[in-house]
Amino acid sequence: MNISLFVQDLIKRGAKLWTEGDQLHHQGPGEVLTPEVLEILKQHKSEFLDLLRESTPEPEEHPLSSPQREIWFDQLLYPDLPLYNIGGYTEINGTIDRVLFEVAVKLLIQRHDTLRTKLASGTDEVPMQTFFQDLPVTVPFYDFSQDADPCQTEIVWMKEQFIQPFELERKPLFRFALLKVSENQFDFWFVYHH
Repeated sequence: MNISLFVQDLIKRGAKLWTEGDQLHHQGPGEVLTPEVLEILKQHKSEFLDLLRESTPEPEEHPLSSPQREIWFDQLLYPDLPLYNIGGYTEINGTIDRVLFEVAVKLLIQRHDTLRTKLASGTDEVPMQTFFQDLPVTVPFYDFSQDADPCQTEIVWMKEQFIQPFELERKPLFRFALLKVSENQFDFWFVYHH
């Protein structure tokens, strides 16, 4: 079997394959990702992983824009202050499948370069930006539903987490969490750097 041709055919037919660490992920129409195709992906997983890693070009580095540089240097001057943290939370009423929720967040991050941006000091300490190709993501889960006042406990937790500064060098510029307030109320908490 020619793995490269197999992958090209899947992509032409609307499937998407990507790696995340040592995991092979796939997304696409059911008529493309048939049980037979999924079995082939499973049997030849290491070959598919190798091919996808080889065919993924090294990300290009780009200098930060002038406003980005100002934020970078300002944050370097005040590393312990959350000057550029922005965020909030979204209420989710009803029950939730935590596994599917995390898959949805991973797909969101995989789709949008902005969420995979990483910053680093380049040559001559000039700050540069590029993108994580494989960014393992988990959505931590916190259950406040058993507390005497779950809403208040959750708000205190969110405020404490919100003021935590980001480590800018080669780390994700976001934090997420899924918070349980009651059996039928969850909150998706998020914070981003600038």
